[in-house]
Amino acid sequence: MSWDLICLKPHPHRESEDDIYAFMHKSSRRSSKPGINAVQFSVKIAPLPFIASNGTGKNLVRTEEAIFHVIADMDSQTLLFDIGKADSALPAIFRGGGVGSLAISELIIWAKQNHPQFNVALNKINPVLLNYPNAELISTRTLQNMGFSVGKTSNG
Repeated sequence: MSWDLICLKPHPHRESEDDIYAFMHKSSRRSSKPGINAVQFSVKIAPLPFIASNGTGKNLVRTEEAIFHVIADMDSQTLLFDIGKADSALPAIFRGGGVGSLAISELIIWAKQNHPQFNVALNKINPVLLNYPNAELISTRTLQNMGFSVGKTSNG
């Protein structure tokens, strides 16, 4: 288990003009459920609260966290990159800053170091993740740049 502090500086690819800080928490665990022989590696991006004015004063505001997983199924010798579910959605303040790519890179590094002979299993991206402008194009390009094959199914 490890914690890293990330600082995103203002950049034209990001909407926010402020420095944004977050913790990146990396951990792994073996499944404890009967009949399942798997190891899960997780990367959680937890933004630090920021100060916002509410008209009469200032408050700390918390934002949602994003969690990415890769699951190594020891029996089928496959890797499932669980990066397409709603809990993987980055808070808007991080989009375009490379934090999602960093998290996915950490999953790939772990998988290559620990299970290089495993195949990657098919997975789907939740439509909730594609609810901002150019999301489909950006997501597809990012995943392809990281070595994933991306395609469309009949239902999206």
